[in-house]
Amino acid sequence: MPDGKETQCFAGFFLNPLHLGPLHFADPPALDADQMIVMRALKLDLKLCLPPRRGHALGQPALFEHFERAKDGHFADPLALEGLIDVFHRDMLLANESVARHMKDHPFLYRVHETPESAKMEKLKKSLELLGLRVPHHIDPKHPSALQHIIKTSEGTPVQAMVHLMILRSLKQAVYSPVNKGHYGLASACYTHFTSPIRRYPDLIVHRILKERLESRYREAHWKKELPVIAAHTSRRERIAVDAEREYLDIQKVRLMESRVGETFTGVISSVTNFGLFVQLNEFFVEGLVHVTGLGNDYFVYDEARMTLRGRKSGRTFSMGQKVTVKLAAANVLKHQLDFQLLPDTPSHPKKSKIPGKHRD
Repeated sequence: MPDGKETQCFAGFFLNPLHLGPLHFADPPALDADQMIVMRALKLDLKLCLPPRRGHALGQPALFEHFERAKDGHFADPLALEGLIDVFHRDMLLANESVARHMKDHPFLYRVHETPESAKMEKLKKSLELLGLRVPHHIDPKHPSALQHIIKTSEGTPVQAMVHLMILRSLKQAVYSPVNKGHYGLASACYTHFTSPIRRYPDLIVHRILKERLESRYREAHWKKELPVIAAHTSRRERIAVDAEREYLDIQKVRLMESRVGETFTGVISSVTNFGLFVQLNEFFVEGLVHVTGLGNDYFVYDEARMTLRGRKSGRTFSMGQKVTVKLAAANVLKHQLDFQLLPDTPSHPKKSKIPGKHRD
């Protein structure tokens, strides 16, 4: 039987999943023999997983939008916190996987992310090629290693954040399910949400189930009946919350830029439509529209297959990944919209330039 110190540290690890140091109790939790066996098994499981993760989890630093101000008054680069995020995620991922594996033979609530559709991967491949990235002839949806390679290839390029978002949009949405289908994005065969019971209801459900299991009062029939309903409900509520968060971020982006109307910025074209260009700024992680009427005294033809706008008279072409210089013309909070004006020193882009990367295999 372990001493109180070991009990303190390990219980503290799970109650403090960011692992900023163990929580200490005046009186260590009293655990019986069965509970200690489970806790020791989980602890061993974590130790065995401490080497680099098996498989290829998709990197996600560019998917986090940060609006914290740096000391110089500029907004933090959304990619700059990658190392800090990795530190926080490491222990949480291991704890989540360990709990999921421990409960795999009983009714349980999993976090699942299914394999993407082949058609979506083919569409993604074409879009990445339009950016000038060299990608494999075929992106196998069953193996995220190809996507991980594409992310690494784009690192340090102007289109890095854009590539991350394009990959994210090509994947299926992660949901909660009573059936374990693995987590594609994390390259995990068995995953749950366990480490945030204060902010996520599914984590609270997982804590309740695990506590019942540890205390030998697990209601198997009850959870087998209720978990499909809980999974569907929490997945729906999550989508509503995500939509609300995105709307809030859109509003905040415009508010943050309101005082900068009239200023000049550099950026890259993140999307091309029949009504204009969307430009993502380099300095701030925000996106705005250059309307087609502001591209010059010409009639621009939209090529949907190549995602370009080409001037009928001038031959001037605008395409994804092209560097541009714009002036912020307007910031409309009610419409959640930034309007840019293309400056005349922006070069044309008749031929797409190749971004260094691995040759096709």
